[in-house]
Amino acid sequence: MKREFLKGLELADDVIDKIMSASDKEVNGLKAQLHSAESERDGYKSQIEERDEKITTLTESNKDNEELHNQLKDLQEEIKSKDEAAATALLDSKTDYEIQLALQAAGAKNFKTVLPLLNRENISLDDKGVLNGLTAQLETVQKENTYLFGTKAEPAKPTITNPGNPEPNTPPVDQAQAFADAWSLK
Repeated sequence: MKREFLKGLELADDVIDKIMSASDKEVNGLKAQLHSAESERDGYKSQIEERDEKITTLTESNKDNEELHNQLKDLQEEIKSKDEAAATALLDSKTDYEIQLALQAAGAKNFKTVLPLLNRENISLDDKGVLNGLTAQLETVQKENTYLFGTKAEPAKPTITNPGNPEPNTPPVDQAQAFADAWSLK
């Protein structure tokens, strides 16, 4: 959210500061989670590359040694299980991130309060990055717990009249009549 947009809505500076502060907290939290997931992914990639090098070295140097072949098989199985665990962790992290984006789009006031109300087992992320099973659950939670979600009402647009802005509840001024009255023309 940009400060200029809020100023264009003619909001007070202290209100704009509060809105920007809340927005920055949410965005920074999501950025931190994304950065954490990316660093985890990079760590897993480096571990995989290191293990692949070890396997290649063991294979080439000791092809006929039976004990080393068994170690190699064990190492390969360990790598496979760790790869699966890393892939699962990355998918969970991506799913959590997408859920939080959907909650933000739905106007959730506090993600930590809304998340426990969702059945995480029925939500999945497909290959294209689309969440399945969240929409119906989110609609139910919104209906049952409206206080957890903000309204999506658009801000009131100010009415500007000439000359200047009159006092509230005063009828609009007829320009021609005001001119005639000022010059005593009738």
